[in-house]
Amino acid sequence: KKRKEKKRKEKKEKEMSTITLKIRWTTTKIYKLMSFETSMTTRQAVEAVVARNKLASADEYSAFVAPKDKNPGYWLDNSTILSTTTLQDKDIIELKSHPGQLSFFISDGSSKWISDFTFNPDRAFVTLRVDFSDPPAEIIPVLERYMDSKSKSKEEYVFHQICQQNNQTTTRALNANISFEEQEVVNSSFIALLPVSSLSRRSADFHKNPILENYITKTNVKVNKSSSMQRRWCIFKDNILYYYKSQSQGSATGVLPVEYYEVNPEKVDNKFKIELKPTDLSFSRPTKIYHLFLESELDYQKWTKVLVEHSATGAGKKVFGVALLKILSRKDRPSDIPDVIEKTIHYLDHKALEIEGIFRISGSAVVIEKFKDEFDRACDVDLNKCPDAHAVAGLLKLYLRELPEPLLTFEFYEDFISSMEDEVPIIKMKDLVSRLPIPNRRVLAVLLAFLRRVSEYSSSNLMHLANLATVFGPNLLRPREDNANSFANLSSTINSIVELLISEQDELCLEPIREHDTATTLGGGLAKPGYSGRMTTAPVPSFRQSIITTPVNSTTTTATTTTTTTGTNSNQPTNNLANLMREINSNSGGIAQAVAKRASTRKESNSDSFINIQTLTSEANSNSGITNSSVISPRVQSNQSNQSNQPQNSGSVGFVLAQKPPRQRAGASRPSFSVLMERVEQEIKVRTLLETQLLELQKKLDEESQLRIELEKRIVIL
Repeated sequence: KKRKEKKRKEKKEKEMSTITLKIRWTTTKIYKLMSFETSMTTRQAVEAVVARNKLASADEYSAFVAPKDKNPGYWLDNSTILSTTTLQDKDIIELKSHPGQLSFFISDGSSKWISDFTFNPDRAFVTLRVDFSDPPAEIIPVLERYMDSKSKSKEEYVFHQICQQNNQTTTRALNANISFEEQEVVNSSFIALLPVSSLSRRSADFHKNPILENYITKTNVKVNKSSSMQRRWCIFKDNILYYYKSQSQGSATGVLPVEYYEVNPEKVDNKFKIELKPTDLSFSRPTKIYHLFLESELDYQKWTKVLVEHSATGAGKKVFGVALLKILSRKDRPSDIPDVIEKTIHYLDHKALEIEGIFRISGSAVVIEKFKDEFDRACDVDLNKCPDAHAVAGLLKLYLRELPEPLLTFEFYEDFISSMEDEVPIIKMKDLVSRLPIPNRRVLAVLLAFLRRVSEYSSSNLMHLANLATVFGPNLLRPREDNANSFANLSSTINSIVELLISEQDELCLEPIREHDTATTLGGGLAKPGYSGRMTTAPVPSFRQSIITTPVNSTTTTATTTTTTTGTNSNQPTNNLANLMREINSNSGGIAQAVAKRASTRKESNSDSFINIQTLTSEANSNSGITNSSVISPRVQSNQSNQSNQPQNSGSVGFVLAQKPPRQRAGASRPSFSVLMERVEQEIKVRTLLETQLLELQKKLDEESQLRIELEKRIVIL
């Protein structure tokens, strides 16, 4: 009995020492159950989630406890111990981007309230820490817990940012479905909650420059009961649909915040109907469904497009005409490349490379517009069912053409144009491409690789490099609107630039950028881990990854596990700086001193225009005092003393990191713990020395690249 009681007690204590939580992060909508020790800090728990699910970095996340019952959600500090919190099993933890602060005020909607407003966060009814990659609708459940229970059941609110311009206080409407970051709301901003009922007091004449206005026949449905048809004068502005009995009516008959509704257009038997269905993310939880009937197909198309863009169906999901950085900062994005580019290139790669006139022959405008609307609503678009390859090609061109800023950017337009005056234009273009924003470089790498594949089938599709450059030139490089007059005169120059970029893309070193290197730079949510896409070039390895081990003779028995790497032919000159870096990374020891010595020698004489890696390696070894048979590893040195009769390795010199000890034979003596610790300390010292040398090498390479550009120009002149 005592033993059983002891086991029960131990089991109970073990259960109390762990907690099971539902975890969700920015790139998924699914909750995962994970168990944590209650003695862990929040930071340790976040690191465990990141490691187990192979996310980018724990530094990108903060833990947020989701609202539960009547308690609002709250953020957990990194140093908080889980046992000291009020967390219970199956509570929801969301990993969000690092929060900012917003102050919320409840407005009565009057102009006097706005004019008398004072920018003092102490007067706010609540100040919250908010993930700016979240839309306002995400924090409605939190705000409701701070509001009066009576008001939240009767009143609907919309979000407005309070701004100050020219010493005047104004408000700017925010869409509840678009993230704060995408709507350019900055930290410590003031947000007003305007009651929708106060907006109905505005007359039809109050609305200046509305987005749309027209007579529409409307009806509403509640519990399968429809109201009578009513013809109303409708005005759409600031995400709100106002409807009046006539254009001269003093106050609105009704006000409909479209951002809290889903839009379902339907065209049946020459009837143009738009259905507005309420969603759960709102303050008042409306239940009425509205049907709008338009009088003509043209009006139907206009109203459908506008309502979808501002409703829960399409707001925050638009990709055409939206900057790359904004798209890639959104949560739940599928990858590091816009979905429309991935799917169109995948389709064309498999079905259209041999079609004559691809990209030159226009596709169906109706099909292109249909796919565009589907992508703008974040639908799961299946292009494989499309029989018109020219329409898919037109969709890709349309996306690039509607970007607010071309891939090669307005900033570098003049520089790209002037680069064609150089004797070797690709050298300057390489520098310009390296300075492009990260999303632009990533998309450019995929696009140029695809266009080169298209040109390889030019015997069938008749799309040579010059033809492709003519089609894509204006989409990739164009001036700002104020310089549009000179664009026509420089069209041939732009085409030549794009043709050169396609043909010489290997010289641009457009290796794909890994997600964990760029998540912070993109500023918003995180990219999907492990994404590879259709990129054809391998990412440049880091200095630490590019270290190779010494090739070991198969007959030699040592205490290390090594990997062989094929060296470069010393008789062939290095073609570009990227190859030079890879070759230098595969060599050892005093490489920084060798580079410095070689650079000083080349300044005196320009006859030797390229570095010979074999010579550089021998110089490095002489600087470091390393022979061809030695390896920087205490483990290897100890083994060499025990195995002096074994044949020596004559391969190239390298560093050995993280070797596994050989399996001990039966009866063999094992090294003591103190000996093992001594070896570990020696390995740490060696790695520290190695990293210091590699940092010095990186600095020297920057100087070498500048000298190399000048030498290449001189060689071309010679």
